[in-house]
Amino acid sequence: MDICEKIAYIKGLAEGLQLDTESKEGKIITAIVDLLEDITEEICDIEDACDDISEQLDEVDEDLA
Repeated sequence: MDICEKIAYIKGLAEGLQLDTESKEGKIITAIVDLLEDITEEICDIEDACDDISEQLDEVDEDLA
C-alpha cells in the first residue's frame, strides 16, 4: 500500500467513525486528516516530478551515448 492509498484508508476510517466535528476531539482529528491529505498530495506531486526528471535524464544520457 503506497502513501496515497494509506491516507485514503485513514480518511475512510475517520469518516466511518462519524465524528462530531463540533467537539474538540472531532475538530483535531478532522484537521489532522486534512493535513495528512495535503501533505500526501504534495508528496505525490513531488514523486511525479522526480519521475519526469528521471525520464528526461535517461533520454539525455541515451542521446549522449
